[in-house]
Amino acid sequence: MRVGGGASQGIARPGVVKFTPKMPASALAARSDADLVELPDGRQVRMGDVRRLKDAARKMRTKKSAANQRIRAERFLMTCPPHAMSDGAIPAVIRE
Repeated sequence: MRVGGGASQGIARPGVVKFTPKMPASALAARSDADLVELPDGRQVRMGDVRRLKDAARKMRTKKSAANQRIRAERFLMTCPPHAMSDGAIPAVIRE
């Protein structure tokens, strides 16, 4: 005699976590990629997708930060008088 759904035995259903703006990041850290995060408007996103979006955002911020440093260094060089600059004073970002 079988008890249960046969085909779904041994397969864990993904858990659903209701996201709130005040929820600490640690509340989602240990979750499986298959778990679902329910947003305040009722939509659900897989935890694996949340992690991929977080990594993509971090990479974009890093690239933007490096670009901003390069722009600031170039502006500094443009405003600095030539006699005040020596090779050692040129920022490493520009010396590529």
